[in-house]
Amino acid sequence: MVTAARTVRGQGDQHSTMLVHTSVLNSVHRSAAAAIGPHLNQLRQLLAADEAAVMGDTCRAVGERAGSRYLRRSSIAKRVPFSAIRPILVAVADSIEVKVENWKQHEPYRLL
Repeated sequence: MVTAARTVRGQGDQHSTMLVHTSVLNSVHRSAAAAIGPHLNQLRQLLAADEAAVMGDTCRAVGERAGSRYLRRSSIAKRVPFSAIRPILVAVADSIEVKVENWKQHEPYRLL
């Protein structure tokens, strides 16, 4: 919902990231990605089907509460009503990529 709100505000071309810190262990990173992927796919399906369980009062209330907390801390953001982000939620969810970033995906660190 945050990425959709940023898109509505005209910030859709800016990078948006959510980091999930689970452990220092690479195996835990892979396990977390394996759990997040199916959950994200289910969310995409529910959004595409416009299921009441996702789009009902609960989703709207969560978004409005989270938005209110953010707006209290930000001097530049403006409130975006749920009705403005609802039409683009499917496209935003479809654009999400789950990536595992850790030292195994990069060149080894070398001491000089």
